[in-house]
Amino acid sequence: MHSIFRAEILFNIIMRKIFLIGYNKCATRSICNFIGKANNINEEQIHHHRRGQIASHIFSDIHNNLPILSRYPRINNVIVFADLENTSSTNGGLPIMANEYFKEIYAQYSDAYYILNYREVDDWITSRYNHNASLGHRGYFRTWKKLYKISEKEILEMWKANYLNHIDNVRKFFNDESRKNQLLEFHINKDSHKKIIKFLDELDFPSNVKMNKIK
Repeated sequence: MHSIFRAEILFNIIMRKIFLIGYNKCATRSICNFIGKANNINEEQIHHHRRGQIASHIFSDIHNNLPILSRYPRINNVIVFADLENTSSTNGGLPIMANEYFKEIYAQYSDAYYILNYREVDDWITSRYNHNASLGHRGYFRTWKKLYKISEKEILEMWKANYLNHIDNVRKFFNDESRKNQLLEFHINKDSHKKIIKFLDELDFPSNVKMNKIK
């Protein structure tokens, strides 16, 4: 069966969306790949980054007072949204970290699953700083410097402050009695994939499923 039509059929079974609200370089792709191993979801329903398209839609919808992701392609069939940032396609605008709009997303999708994927802050900064280094450059970091027009030290300090504030804000928001069961905190270097299986109780994971090693 064609994957798009299969996705439409599966959507009738899995109605709740899944938002990864941690930052990039926190195993967003690895977690998406793991979720994709469930028997009742496929790649057409899992959207990762999409060249910043997800983040841009969220940002634009919020600032134009539109329902979040209401204009997103095939929104009724997409279940998972991850790596909610846009750094390279902002037409000169500042990077968009749409995961930081988790309260607004929740207001629109109050029945969704939310995963706070995170790691130790210094490890995250190192990984983010070295993004694209394997290609012989640090284009990602240079883009931040170019757009913000501040020093390397200031960029790194900003990253750290934003990261710690975001984690704290997410925890405070979901600590409310009515919301606390909708958040999974997943430390990518310490927690077992079994936490994801238990949390995403609408997904049918194979009994022997494993998560690939996270670097």
